[in-house]
Amino acid sequence: MVGLIFLYYAVLGPLITLGLGLTNYKFVEHRDFFFNGWWAALLALLSCIVGFNFRKAKKRITEISMLKDRRINQLRPETTHWKQLGMIAAGCIVILVGTGGLVSQFEVINSSSGSLFAGSQGTLGGYLLNGINLLIGASGLLLIHYLDKKRQFVWLVVIVAFAIAVYTKQGFRWRHIALGMSLFSIYFLFFNRKVNLALFFTLGLIGIMLMGFIGKTRSYGAGLGYSDQQQFTNYELLLEGFGESAVFMTTGFLVNQSPERDLFIGWDPIVQTLVMPIPRAVWPDKPSGNYISVIESLYDHIFVGNGMGAAVLNFGEYFLMFGYTGVVIGYFIWGWIFRSVWHWFLKHRTNKLAIVTYAVFFSYIYMIISRGYTPQVVMLFCFTVLPLYVIFNYNYNRVKLKRVRLAHS
Repeated sequence: MVGLIFLYYAVLGPLITLGLGLTNYKFVEHRDFFFNGWWAALLALLSCIVGFNFRKAKKRITEISMLKDRRINQLRPETTHWKQLGMIAAGCIVILVGTGGLVSQFEVINSSSGSLFAGSQGTLGGYLLNGINLLIGASGLLLIHYLDKKRQFVWLVVIVAFAIAVYTKQGFRWRHIALGMSLFSIYFLFFNRKVNLALFFTLGLIGIMLMGFIGKTRSYGAGLGYSDQQQFTNYELLLEGFGESAVFMTTGFLVNQSPERDLFIGWDPIVQTLVMPIPRAVWPDKPSGNYISVIESLYDHIFVGNGMGAAVLNFGEYFLMFGYTGVVIGYFIWGWIFRSVWHWFLKHRTNKLAIVTYAVFFSYIYMIISRGYTPQVVMLFCFTVLPLYVIFNYNYNRVKLKRVRLAHS
């Protein structure tokens, strides 16, 4: 997954941009900064590989551990069903609280509705908005329940359609990617099948075009502003789909300019992540977390506000912390984490909840890499992956305890 994301952001996108001469972004010519971005990307990828291989893989996953997981599923198969409903209910309740109704979320074309949770401010508004990520886990749980029991198909279609509608209306494309990749991964992990590369790249191409269509027509909080008069060619949609390469250009620009302008921020991302859950009403002088404005300031010399919306890949943030040392350390840690999660999955690979949890984490890697803002990455983890792990851990420990009681009875 890491390699595919780097292929998209650091290879295909930049090469297409260079080939078409579209290197002017926010009135700044970026052609001279591509090497900086490529060098940082290569260093990040190599560090990730080293970190991934630093922790030795177990030579063999024993059949005993696999049998344990099968027995867990057999002892209490209905547990998954109730946890699904809990996830779905939680996601819907969050949306109800924020919008006053569910029906309006299906108005994704030329909607006049305001942004989701527009009336909520500060930390509460952020929590409510991220609550819609629960629908990714709920969709995954329903899918694996259908694949295993051939039940709840209607619920699966309804919840997936609802999630797509909500994410389309809000305009954040990464949630579409996370949902699609999660469901795709669950299917192949459940049946233990190898991915057909032709099918994968075909679906990937279609996905890029769909993301391009959303990018051309979206209006945050109001869905797609599309009319019959608008006609887009496949070339235009593909070009827009690869438009995310602007993030790579900004990253290269940041790497080039940070030493010259002394933009380094040190431990600010870590500090802000730790204090983020504390309400400002409790701590009025809490750090603002506006270090992201350093990125926007790169372009403000053209005119004030020109840098608004500028973003970098996560290794850009690590460079902003401690230069190339930050890139190496940051990606070494991520490599170690990816290997640890992989070990965890191998240990529980026959457990349905583990399959869903791993698949959602697998798709979440896209968000880790694509946006360099650590507080946001951690918050999204708490609303996307962590609830599934909590459900798995609760279920796993409960059944283990039941087994112990049965053994002593």
